[in-house]
Amino acid sequence: MNEIEQDLQERIEALEIKSAYQEDTIDKLNTVIIEQEGRINTCERTMKLLVDKLKELQPNTSASFDQQEIPPHY
Repeated sequence: MNEIEQDLQERIEALEIKSAYQEDTIDKLNTVIIEQEGRINTCERTMKLLVDKLKELQPNTSASFDQQEIPPHY
């Protein structure tokens, strides 16, 4: 092999190595994104449950304030 062919072969090998590392990084990032999507969905469901619960409690809270007697000094 002459010098030019050897140089090209080394450059191709370097590119293949970089490509392999990039594929690994992309796979890891994809895994993280999938995990985060699950966490976000869980947070959204929890937030909705909390909002619904607060909406249920809100009328009861305001009604209890209306039903309280005004202190005599008013």
